[in-house]
Amino acid sequence: MLPILSNITLLLQAIVSAIATIAWFGTLLGAHRLAFSAIWRLALTLLLIDVVQVWLIPTTYQAAFASTLTILSLMSVGLRGHAVGRRLVVLLDAILSTLLAAWVVNVTAALEAWLALPVQTAYFCDLLASGLTLVLALIPYRYHFEWLTASFFQQHRQQLCCFLSISVVIRLLNDYLAYLMLTTAYQGSLVWEAASLVVVLIIILIPILRHQYDLLACKLQQRDRMLVATQQYTNQLEKQYLAYRTFRHDYKNILASLAYGIQNENMADVQYAYESVVKTSQWALPQVEALQLHFIADVNLRSALLVKYQEATRHAVNFTIDIQQMFDPKSFVVDVDFFRVFGILLDNAIESAMETPEKLVSVVFIESEQLAIINSTRQPLDMTKAMLPNYSSKADHAGLGLYFVAQFLARRQDIELITITDKTQVRQELTFGVAS
Repeated sequence: MLPILSNITLLLQAIVSAIATIAWFGTLLGAHRLAFSAIWRLALTLLLIDVVQVWLIPTTYQAAFASTLTILSLMSVGLRGHAVGRRLVVLLDAILSTLLAAWVVNVTAALEAWLALPVQTAYFCDLLASGLTLVLALIPYRYHFEWLTASFFQQHRQQLCCFLSISVVIRLLNDYLAYLMLTTAYQGSLVWEAASLVVVLIIILIPILRHQYDLLACKLQQRDRMLVATQQYTNQLEKQYLAYRTFRHDYKNILASLAYGIQNENMADVQYAYESVVKTSQWALPQVEALQLHFIADVNLRSALLVKYQEATRHAVNFTIDIQQMFDPKSFVVDVDFFRVFGILLDNAIESAMETPEKLVSVVFIESEQLAIINSTRQPLDMTKAMLPNYSSKADHAGLGLYFVAQFLARRQDIELITITDKTQVRQELTFGVAS
């Protein structure tokens, strides 16, 4: 009876371990929609690894063999269809997945040895541990818990390398402890299991906290830029108002001089007033930048446009906004990522226009369903290359801007970006509510 129960327990643990590892990997990778065929292939591969290690691999090397092949199998699935630049992120996800999937079982084994439980009770505890492992892995996977995207770690390479090194050390120590359990009297350590879990949770939580900190800092910077831009715009309007008041005062004096000259039939005074004042007033009239921002319902979008307008003005770029009616898209969820995408597109347009003689950037709003960013350019834009990670036309840029745009568009089905480019102009059209 005991051998049968032992074999059933081993088979169940292998199945649960494979499912839990895949679930944790999908959660950390953010791939909740893995192809069904890919999940099945990966599950069969992990089960095959367990069978091979039991029947063909010496007992002392089974743990290291299984963990290594499991990590390699997860990486092969994680890198399929993704950029090669994500390999370190996928490796970190794979190692953490194996650690999380095995933690409950390892703690149970240490408790059984510490309490010296009978064999039947130990088998029952193993079954409970398998069930708990499965539940803990499937809950975050079921509710689509999101960790972090590869773009975050690409911006924090030192943090990624540090966490990867720590996770590799923990993985190697776990394999070594498994070796000691098979070759010595070592029966596991609850202290080590607790410490390793704390470290793994820290590795998961610190990037999340850092990401939230970066988002908050970005919002504060955006708010500061908005306040500065609003103040500058207000000062500009005040200067224009003072210019108009001055012009109106001078205009009355000119009319009085002309009237006096006409009444006295003194054409010399009339000619002098015309040539010295009226004729030269065409370039002296104040120019009004009619941004029409009151037509934009979203305050944050209005502020973003105002900030980019001030930035374009500092670089002598002619920045115009063409909007004829209220812009308030109802079929599109506006979030922080959208404003980042909008800012990236405007930054690229301004930078491209700065290098041209025309220096033109125009934002056109079409009802509440579409907006277009049009800018002058020296050469056509190759969007196929521009959307790739680490690609940049400038030596001092990281090349992640349009790659972030591509990732955003891949996640969102309610917005579409169409780019039309020729030798002198780039037109980027954002259409909202596509999915509906």
